[in-house]
Amino acid sequence: MNKWKLASSACLIGWIAPIIALAPLGEHCASAQTRVWPTSAAKLTPITLPALIASALPLGGALRWDNLQNGEVAWITEGVAFDRGSTSRHGLARVRVAGRMSTVLRQVKNELAWSITPESDEAPKFGPTRLTILPGIAGKEQCFGVTFDACNFSPEEALAGLEHRLVCDVGPASYYAAVYEVKGREGRSGTVVYRRDLGSGGETNSVVISTLRALDECHAERNAR
Repeated sequence: MNKWKLASSACLIGWIAPIIALAPLGEHCASAQTRVWPTSAAKLTPITLPALIASALPLGGALRWDNLQNGEVAWITEGVAFDRGSTSRHGLARVRVAGRMSTVLRQVKNELAWSITPESDEAPKFGPTRLTILPGIAGKEQCFGVTFDACNFSPEEALAGLEHRLVCDVGPASYYAAVYEVKGREGRSGTVVYRRDLGSGGETNSVVISTLRALDECHAERNAR
């Protein structure tokens, strides 16, 4: 009897296994098999864009080089980097926007990490004057073109759940910017600029957190056009 039960169980497993193999993978299983590019971001826990913005907002009107040290960002730069009078620091985060994950097609489709770049054109001892958040690797593999997907987002999605006020928006549609005053948690607040660039190859979106007043950023955006 025991031998018959064992044989029957083996047959049942053998019959069910192909069905399981053909069944659709659940979201957890599918995401577990998705590679992350760059690989240095693979061990990070994903974070929503509004939560990342809330954590990165200035505190007391200032940004710091050592902000975002709670595991949201994998910092690539050791300390800060100097280049032609500017100072910067580069990191990566696994960002979600309204449940969407950015991807890049390499040998297979990979999750695409986002760049986190605090920088300043002033003396570095005063800290960063802005922090840019954008899909992909800034200056190298920015999310743009046919091999990239789920990289575009609206200002409403970026600021979902955060207290914010639109101060100005500047066109044209091909190079659009919207400047907001935003309040986060733990007394953090500041200016957030949403940017959208349209080109023949597609669209790019980014967010810049600034230590400037919102009206000053509006003035700067108008002068840039």
